Amino acid sequence: MAPDIARLSQALAAADLDELFPLVKDHLRIRTDHLLRLLSPFFAQAQATGVNLQRPSAELSELLSGVAATNRNGTVARPNTVRARLGAMSALYTYAVAVGAVTEHPMQGLQRPPKEFADLPGTPREQVQRLHGHTRRHADLAALHAALVLIDEHALKVSELLSLTWDHLNLTGYELARSAGRTPLSQRAKDALMPLVIQAGGLLGDESLPARLDTRRRLFPWPNEATFRAELMRACRATPIPYASPGDLRRASLRDHPHTPRSAGYAPEDGERQLARATNLARTVAQALHPEE
Repeated sequence: MAPDIARLSQALAAADLDELFPLVKDHLRIRTDHLLRLLSPFFAQAQATGVNLQRPSAELSELLSGVAATNRNGTVARPNTVRARLGAMSALYTYAVAVGAVTEHPMQGLQRPPKEFADLPGTPREQVQRLHGHTRRHADLAALHAALVLIDEHALKVSELLSLTWDHLNLTGYELARSAGRTPLSQRAKDALMPLVIQAGGLLGDESLPARLDTRRRLFPWPNEATFRAELMRACRATPIPYASPGDLRRASLRDHPHTPRSAGYAPEDGERQLARATNLARTVAQALHPEE
């Protein structure tokens, strides 16, 4: 059924959540009861102050930021709570723009706090380097070494890493195709991948790999995340260092390296926010590990 654009527009301008909610609840990917709880404070504050929720303005930006950052008891909300509240309003506005009830997304450029991680990366750089050194020295761990270097140099998530095929690797431009664009490979990443390229019968500077290689084949040998984690566990024991999960190692990368959006595989339009998150994470971890500094 086509949306009632006039009703939606009027309800948004009047901050009438009772009228608006039935029109949008089935179109936003947030559980209905949770969505209502997230939206209610914004509409209550808009009605109390007379701020128009439909049109972008400095007053609206101030209202959105203030409501999202304040709990019902007056305390300051945690970063992830702020992000969830603003995310609900953003989803509402995105739908309203899509159906024509709003001409311009009112939250364009509105800053959100960096994501707060419950499990800060506890793997020190020295342990990451020891793990890399161990895997580099053993030829039978060439694939694991390349995977760990890609995680460290380019902040790959384990799901992205295990889905890579030879088609994702540009052998002439030294780039990796990723969901958010292209990532130029660092020299360390190229060096780590070289044994795999040679095993496949080619060189990284070749125009192409030999015709006998099916480039749709996965770059790494692990059929699933469990087998990858098992080999990583064995390598950590052999190094020896405490076990560091792929997520720990990725967050250590974000903590320790001066990434650009392209080097870490972030979408260009979201890159600045992601870099801000990484910078915040790095500072938080540094303070946690060295509180006296």
